[in-house]
Amino acid sequence: MELALVLMIVLGPIAAVDGLYYHIYKMRLYRRRSARFENLTHWYRAASYGFALWMLLHYAPAGGWYWLMVTVFALDFADNVLDIMLEPASRAPLGGIPRTEYLIHMTSMAFTGGIAVVFLYAAWPLHAAPTALIAHGPDFMPAWLRVDGLLSVGGAAALGLFEISLSIRAYRNGDIDRALPAPAIGLAAVGVPRA
Repeated sequence: MELALVLMIVLGPIAAVDGLYYHIYKMRLYRRRSARFENLTHWYRAASYGFALWMLLHYAPAGGWYWLMVTVFALDFADNVLDIMLEPASRAPLGGIPRTEYLIHMTSMAFTGGIAVVFLYAAWPLHAAPTALIAHGPDFMPAWLRVDGLLSVGGAAALGLFEISLSIRAYRNGDIDRALPAPAIGLAAVGVPRA
């Protein structure tokens, strides 16, 4: 299961770039009526990722807990597929999805599939065991990996709650689909005019 944890921890920063740069900064999806259902998929993914990572950092899920984790991974896969299916319509008013963001999504899908397969294989001996959360011993993983994992859990929770709060504020303030200025990128961000 340690490999599944390492893959989840590597996935965290990739997902953070997608969420912070593309969803929040560049596209401002929280202010787009066309992206309201896509935003729900992002919020679910932050919650499922944080929950799964927290569980695997602390426990080996046996019996019913194993099958709960299988369900979480299956729902996360379905959520990823739904997100990709919603994106063409939700991003149409923005000119479509940028190629680099699409690449991030494909990379994330590969990681989540790998995480699920590694978990299914590594934890399979526990599938028919009595239902229990078996706490990991102190030698289960290096301390740095546990700390990095806990930071990733906190980051997922913070990013998910930040996106939700931005969406709530935009709806309350009537800022949905209001004309948005393009974000300043590169030299324009520091006031250097384009030649």
